[in-house]
Amino acid sequence: TWAWNIVEDRTFGDANLARLFGLPAEVVAGGRQQEFLSALHPDDREPVAQRVAEAIRTGQTYEAEFRIVHPKDGLRWLVA
Repeated sequence: TWAWNIVEDRTFGDANLARLFGLPAEVVAGGRQQEFLSALHPDDREPVAQRVAEAIRTGQTYEAEFRIVHPKDGLRWLVA
């Protein structure tokens, strides 16, 4: 579970989000979008950022499929 305060660029997530992304708890508990994008496969970062920006601009639903480069488990596919 997570929420993103777009105005302040702060994301708040639970322990499951930290485990899924392989990010430290302090990042998940108030990190910036860029910190989450850094967990994505380099080829997926820009397309995901563009989809997020488009959803904000248009008010349409955001959906993306991307890879996480987990520090211990390697590549993971996610749909958000």
